[in-house]
Amino acid sequence: MAPTQFEPQPLTAPLNDQALRSLSELQQHRDREKKAREPLKKAAEYLTDITGELNDRAYLRRVRHSKEKARRRAAKGVEDGAEGNDDPAEAEADARHDEFQRKVEALTKRMDLSIRGVIDDMAWLTEYPATLKAVVEKAQEITEQQRSDFHVQSPPRRTRQSRRVVDADETGNVDQDDEGEAHEAEGDTEAASSSHQTRMLPTIHPADSPHVHLSTALTQQVRTWTSKTLTERYAHNNDYKGWYRVLYDAKNPGESAPPMPDESLWFAAEEGRMSFSSSQRRRHRPLREGSQAEATSVTENGSRSGSDDEVEIAAEKTRLKCPITLLPYEDPVTSKNCNHSYERNAILSMLSASSSHALWTPTQLQELSQLSDRQRNRREREMRVKQVKCPECNVLLVEEDLVENPALKRRVARLLAQERRDNIATSDVDGDSSGDDDDNENRHRHHNDMDLIGTQRRPVGLGSSSPVPSRSTTARRTAEPIKGERLSSMSVVPQTQLGEDDGSGGGTHKNSQSPEPALVPTRPARRGRGRGRNRRIMDVDDDNE
Repeated sequence: MAPTQFEPQPLTAPLNDQALRSLSELQQHRDREKKAREPLKKAAEYLTDITGELNDRAYLRRVRHSKEKARRRAAKGVEDGAEGNDDPAEAEADARHDEFQRKVEALTKRMDLSIRGVIDDMAWLTEYPATLKAVVEKAQEITEQQRSDFHVQSPPRRTRQSRRVVDADETGNVDQDDEGEAHEAEGDTEAASSSHQTRMLPTIHPADSPHVHLSTALTQQVRTWTSKTLTERYAHNNDYKGWYRVLYDAKNPGESAPPMPDESLWFAAEEGRMSFSSSQRRRHRPLREGSQAEATSVTENGSRSGSDDEVEIAAEKTRLKCPITLLPYEDPVTSKNCNHSYERNAILSMLSASSSHALWTPTQLQELSQLSDRQRNRREREMRVKQVKCPECNVLLVEEDLVENPALKRRVARLLAQERRDNIATSDVDGDSSGDDDDNENRHRHHNDMDLIGTQRRPVGLGSSSPVPSRSTTARRTAEPIKGERLSSMSVVPQTQLGEDDGSGGGTHKNSQSPEPALVPTRPARRGRGRGRNRRIMDVDDDNE
């Protein structure tokens, strides 16, 4: 259904009480203003994010183009500073790169104008309640004046009619002719009174209509806003400052980037003002402001704090961690009072747990003075606003002083991502180098073990693999398992230990055929290491004999 177009009509009579109540209710309803503000806020956030992503790609494209150009020149043996470009491929690449950068600049300019329009609409909504209130109050004053004029100019018709009736009752000599004349006179009187009342209705000027006052007031509101400079309109607006910070951070990433310029210089070229460098600006500031020269120290948001010496800042360092949680930022907010940043949940928790409250404003004091004691106590509890001191500088702040900082959020996310990539690359390099070192050490150890014999060899720890045996000790190491089996199995007893007659000097026994050696089972030793070692020594000695 298409919206009905409003067609203003001139007033023929003063506004009644119902119309005045409708005007009063119109200024009390703030739902429409809130509904209109939400999409504008979303539009500002989307423009900020898209501007950052677009200029991030432009920066990466610029870096990649520079590397490719330097690589082509290095392949051809041409120095980077050499002028002239005879390569058609390189000329075409430069043309494509320049065209892409021009498109980025054009889109960024359109987004700049768009976010300015969003800020203009938000400023219009901010001033609209006060303008509507002034229009309603003026309409009430004009209506009261019109009503008073109407009562003064109206003729006292009923008084004349009652006087005529009283005179007729006193005389009592009214016949039919007189009654006819009286009716005729009464009719003439009513006609004259009606015509007089029509003539005496207050004339309402078209300019006194409420819709005319509202249109005039809104036009004046827009005129007042547009009469301000660009710096006054946008440089101090939180949404535009967030957009500009994201744009500057995308164009100048990294810790080596120079600090963001002062807000007073953002629109110097468009306003036709001369822009100074940072040192010249501080040098001319005492002449313009009549104060001492102050140097600036940059915080994580590019804010400035006073100092006694003049210092030229070359770069700023971003703080990645919240001063309250000591953890990297996830949803940072910045205080408008001191420009320090905190994690949103952390600072809101401090505010909710605080027992300190902000002082009453003049508007709040005026509202409380018009209430009774009981209503005043209840209203005070509703109007109390908690406050805390900044963890960095002890400046008092409330929840309304906290604003989002999308530039800091993007910068911290980018630095953390870069740190993770560096850690992964470093771990990969360390893993490769440690693997090579282990291989070299194993080869060196194997070579040394081949040369060492016996107790000179490197001891083997628990849980490690045994070293490769050397050639000189191969036979000795292979004999040890056999001796171990001899201890745990059957023992062979020499025949000389079984017979009673022992031959000397190679004598023979009574039986010509020598008996087979007897197999006598032996119990395994409980302490295999010590006793087994003695057994092995005896066996070796007997065999040698």
